[in-house]
Amino acid sequence: MKLRYQSLTKDSLTKLYHLVYSEGNLCIRHKWLKLLTPLSLVVWWLDDGSLVTNSRKGVFCTEGFNYRDLLILSRYLKNRWRINSRIGRRGNYYQLRIYSTEELKKFLRIILPHIPVASMLPKVILLYKDQNLQQRWIFEVCKLSQFSRQIVEKYLAEKKKKWKNFKE
Repeated sequence: MKLRYQSLTKDSLTKLYHLVYSEGNLCIRHKWLKLLTPLSLVVWWLDDGSLVTNSRKGVFCTEGFNYRDLLILSRYLKNRWRINSRIGRRGNYYQLRIYSTEELKKFLRIILPHIPVASMLPKVILLYKDQNLQQRWIFEVCKLSQFSRQIVEKYLAEKKKKWKNFKE
């Protein structure tokens, strides 16, 4: 016995598909980059972004894109949002990386007001060994997001426990 299911297509999803695909391949186009907002960036970060290197650098898992597309994306981040990024290689794939803590903080400041739920806070909490720097970042996270200091510090404590190499 065979079952076949086919859903109805929505025009809005078909339009979106044609914005991001060309000849069946995912690609970056200026046409859709112009549509990105801080909310778009937060969705992208929460889905494909990660803090690395003791939570002081960032990486976007952009393995679906080729090098040329990532160059376009890197230039877009620089020109539109003033975020410096680089393309790194991971095996046969490329990733977009933010190597500087200051550049990462600029990016996080853009998306922090749009973090929808507290459980996503570990994706924006940077870890510092210097307590003054840590408190400054916690203050910024609280100021720019909708979350209280108590909630942010709860997620900070949980994150510090998970990072085996992080020692105060």
